[in-house]
Amino acid sequence: MPLGVQVVETSGVGDAEPLAALLLAHGFRLEAVVAVVDAEAGLAALQQQAVARAQVHQAKHCYSH
Repeated sequence: MPLGVQVVETSGVGDAEPLAALLLAHGFRLEAVVAVVDAEAGLAALQQQAVARAQVHQAKHCYSH
């Protein structure tokens, strides 16, 4: 039976671009990249970590929790 939808989660702060490229190279269709940002620590992470900024920049949707 073919798979309909797959959700892939990276742990912590991860750069979605290499993972997206890998999935696309294997025939997957990428609908969206979603980022969830910690409401308390998110601003500091965005200020201090380039990978956190890249994660939010690559996201089609970004949520604060």
